[in-house]
Amino acid sequence: MKRVEAKIPELKLLSTCKTKLRKAILLNSDADLIKVLRDCVYNVLKGNVKLKKEESERLDKYKSDLRKFVYEKGNVKKKRTFLIQKGGWLPLLIPAAIDTTARLISFAIDQFSK
Repeated sequence: MKRVEAKIPELKLLSTCKTKLRKAILLNSDADLIKVLRDCVYNVLKGNVKLKKEESERLDKYKSDLRKFVYEKGNVKKKRTFLIQKGGWLPLLIPAAIDTTARLISFAIDQFSK
């Protein structure tokens, strides 16, 4: 959770920027960002991140790419290359993952502060 929390600013930037900038960010990113993105996609596929109906419908055409990104063996370099080539779903997926992560973090903070 700490790794995701640390990468929230980068994730927000990735979800709002244009394609060329997103590719440049991914090319120069560290391994943690790729791992965080993989974790976000994994949680969406498992249903841990609740998507609105319209978000789910928009991501439906990318299901095979999402599964390939999460489940196919490969190192971070391969995953980075895959994201650069087939990562058109990032702007659709990241906002939902950030929202859920923020809710989990605030819930955890509330629990520990009691």
